[in-house]
Amino acid sequence: MVKRAIIIILLGLLVSVLHLQLFQSSWGDRIEPLALDLWFNLRGPIAPPKDVALIAMDEASYRILGIPLDKAWPRALHAELLKKLATYGVRRVVIDILFLEEGSDQAVDRNLGAAMSLSPTVIGADSGVREMATASGRFTMEELLEPPDVFSNAAEKVALARLPEDYGYVRRFHVPRTNATRDIPSLYEAAVGDDQARPGDRDFLWYYGPPGAIPTYPYHQVLNEKGALPLDTFKDKIVFLGLNLRTELGPAQKDTYRTPFYERGSMFGVEIQATAAANILEHKWIKRSSAWTEGLILFFFTWLISAAIFSLKPQWAGALLFAAALSWSALAYFSFLGGFFIPGAILMTLVLPVAYLGSTLAYYFVTHRSQQQVERAFQMYLSPEMAKRMRTNPESLQLGGESVFATALFTDIEGFTSITERMSATEVSTMLNEYFTEVMNIVFEYQGTLIKFIGDAVFVLYGAPIKLSDHAKRACDSALAIQREVRKFNATGKFPALNTRVGVNTGSMVVGNLGSAKRFDYTAIGDSINFASRLEGLNKYFGTSVLISESTRKDIGDSLKPLALGQIVVSGKSQAIQIFTVFEEPVSQEVESKWTKALNLFRLRNWDGAEGLTREVEALEKKLSKAAQLYLLEIEKLRQSPPSDEWNGELGFASK
Repeated sequence: MVKRAIIIILLGLLVSVLHLQLFQSSWGDRIEPLALDLWFNLRGPIAPPKDVALIAMDEASYRILGIPLDKAWPRALHAELLKKLATYGVRRVVIDILFLEEGSDQAVDRNLGAAMSLSPTVIGADSGVREMATASGRFTMEELLEPPDVFSNAAEKVALARLPEDYGYVRRFHVPRTNATRDIPSLYEAAVGDDQARPGDRDFLWYYGPPGAIPTYPYHQVLNEKGALPLDTFKDKIVFLGLNLRTELGPAQKDTYRTPFYERGSMFGVEIQATAAANILEHKWIKRSSAWTEGLILFFFTWLISAAIFSLKPQWAGALLFAAALSWSALAYFSFLGGFFIPGAILMTLVLPVAYLGSTLAYYFVTHRSQQQVERAFQMYLSPEMAKRMRTNPESLQLGGESVFATALFTDIEGFTSITERMSATEVSTMLNEYFTEVMNIVFEYQGTLIKFIGDAVFVLYGAPIKLSDHAKRACDSALAIQREVRKFNATGKFPALNTRVGVNTGSMVVGNLGSAKRFDYTAIGDSINFASRLEGLNKYFGTSVLISESTRKDIGDSLKPLALGQIVVSGKSQAIQIFTVFEEPVSQEVESKWTKALNLFRLRNWDGAEGLTREVEALEKKLSKAAQLYLLEIEKLRQSPPSDEWNGELGFASK
């Protein structure tokens, strides 16, 4: 057990280390956030933020304003839009459009710059990579691409318009920076000002829904004088301006990103910027612990669950795995709703299922080998069916015994020594092999367990190691079936005729693998075993083939019509025990009645009455003739030497 526990602990640690390596790899970066996507879709859309709005350069605006989809928007329109927004009393305008070069008409640029100064305005900048050549070689360098002075001087702030893209998805806030962009804020940061708390590098965006979750107004509708929007539409709000199309054609494709929501495809960058700004304004985003904290907690949790999986049977390990996955899912989802991310997707979908699969395969491999060991150990002692049943309990091969209530059966060949003294050793061996084969076929047919061969004798148990509710009845049926089989064996004429005597007793006994730690036998010990052996030997005094004890008689009832033979006291015992016999063909009712009365008169010391009835039985039933002679001889002795006052009709036997 200690060795197994150490192996389980080491396997759990191995799984924990492997999971930690996987969790901290690029696979961890890819797989863990997929759980976040599931939680977002399970949660569904929620109420949009109140302080953020989006003006979309959408398909309708392209069409109504007469702008080709493959052309840049006229800067004069942007100036007109900004002037209109100033009349709405906006808090700030964030332009997710890059003006990286001066236009062909400087007057238009100056007009646009003047419009930017009417309201606090944030305009976008970008970064690019330039390849540099020096005497020592070529290298690349990132540089900041800023708007012309006419715009940057008019704007409140210039901010980086890039988004952090991870494998095609935008889930986080922070864009990796170099020295060129380290000091410039992102658009969403510039939108909310410097007095707001900021998310950490590992924190996730709190999306309000699929594309369109942020309140969105078409560009053309804001410019439309006839259908003008209410004056409070944008009052004190942060208004984002940028592309927001349903079709991702031409240049629009480069500004779309995948988000956690499965519905309606990708989201334009301007709406993601607006979402990030709304998160900061509402102090609502998904926080994540440090990598060190997550790794430590996951390491411990992985070790605990995987060790438990390796220590349990597959059905319980499967239940544990299901419960762990369900518990993690519930905890992770409700933590997500509370704004906190709990990792574990790799652990629950890959690492623990693989550990469970490995544990199950190992369990069935070891169990199969153990079961084969059990079956091999018992196939010479049990019927094939019972040997297979023993496979399900390999622990039974451990050293030790248990107290059971079962039935023991002993057989012996009458006069075996005198029969074999005229036979060669080969003939005796051949005869015994064929005889034992026939006897054991009967034993296995009635689901008995061979304990051992003792010379020409056989020791069999019924009800152990496989529990049988009717073990006494099976033992008695076996005893009678052995008699029939021996007659068939004798009828072949191949060997001298044999007469098999059987003793059967039911009671408590110790059964199990008894011996030393290095060598042991499956056997049974106890007074019940000894008395079964004594009963087998007493057959020669009563002239019977089968003797059973009173406890066996109680278990089998009247189904085999057992006949009482009186009470006996054997050597080493002071208490009298009633014994019975069973015949293949029961005696007649008349014989049974006379015999029972004779035993009763014998017990009452009515010697004359007992003698008379006993002689009648001797004449009527040949099968009881020797038992009758035994009692007649005992009556004669008791006439000459009357028994003590404590005598109650028992016969004494000093030897087997």
